[in-house]
Amino acid sequence: MTSPTAEPVSPFAFTFLGVMFMLSARRSDRAAIAIGQARMTKSIELSTQEPRARRKSGPIMFWDAMTYFQAVIPPREILAKPEGNLLLELMREQATGAVSQGVTLDLVNLPVLRSLGSEIRGFKIPGRTPTLDRDGYGDHWRETAEGGALLRTLTLDVPPEDSDPLNLDWLRLTMLAVLAHLRLDIDMWVETGFLRIRCCENCGAWFKSNRMAGRPRFCSTYCRVASSRKASH
Repeated sequence: MTSPTAEPVSPFAFTFLGVMFMLSARRSDRAAIAIGQARMTKSIELSTQEPRARRKSGPIMFWDAMTYFQAVIPPREILAKPEGNLLLELMREQATGAVSQGVTLDLVNLPVLRSLGSEIRGFKIPGRTPTLDRDGYGDHWRETAEGGALLRTLTLDVPPEDSDPLNLDWLRLTMLAVLAHLRLDIDMWVETGFLRIRCCENCGAWFKSNRMAGRPRFCSTYCRVASSRKASH
């Protein structure tokens, strides 16, 4: 009697919070990965509804995950992950508008990010370029004069110890996606002194700031007005 042929394992990639994670999986594993990803995305979405509504935000971005960590996940759960202490230190320092040399070098030399890849590709896209965010490429894009766009895509290997497709550690993957984006931001900060991800002084939500806006303290007009009213009482 012939034994059934085992389903082959092959390279597989899924995009989560603007990072394309790479691992090996069977075709039958992909549904479990999609379900886990959808659940984590929904958790982040539900926990950040109010600040995102104030900013009139679109897709879930990595700074929304930072708000999720701060508002929902107990620090002990984050610290239980190998990169947890660094992430919390980095968030504490970024909230002040500056990052120390020690934390910067720890992020730059983080072993789990050694496989981090970054590629810039050109696209010809009809309509408005911001719709590209919905394709999972995050916010690393720039419109071009020809009406297309240049996109920076990030890739990262899932850590071997967490690479079982049926038991992915979605909290850790969320942390790694955040760290991957912040790793790129560190390059910008070293060159320009500009930290684009800020923490709102009124509601505590994280948001992307515009370089032309200087060093914004609030994520929205609502929070700026609310903070001004608190100060006047």
